Amino acid sequence: MRLRSVAVAVVSACALAVGVPATASATEGEFTYWYNDEDGELRQGALVDPPSGYCLEIPEIADFSDAHAFRPHNRTRSSARMFREADCEGGAFYTLRSGGRAGDRLLLRSVVFG
Repeated sequence: MRLRSVAVAVVSACALAVGVPATASATEGEFTYWYNDEDGELRQGALVDPPSGYCLEIPEIADFSDAHAFRPHNRTRSSARMFREADCEGGAFYTLRSGGRAGDRLLLRSVVFG
């Protein structure tokens, strides 16, 4: 009788896992930053509802090896680990909690949320 109860519980759990669709792994909110465009003009950029757990390049500066974004403001529901190098290399050098912001001296090229 006990084995039968365990078997029913396992089958029910499997059916529930298969029947419930997976939700997209994204954090809600906006991560804003500033950068200088190719003409040297100051611009603001944003990552809106970014995916969690993936390395994201700052798109406006990705093609320029010597450019960085700065003055980040994390308005997402997740923490943001920022990297000075592309491809989230060189180790996370700063983490902003939800609602956190940093100044002009914090330079970044890539970020991971979560």
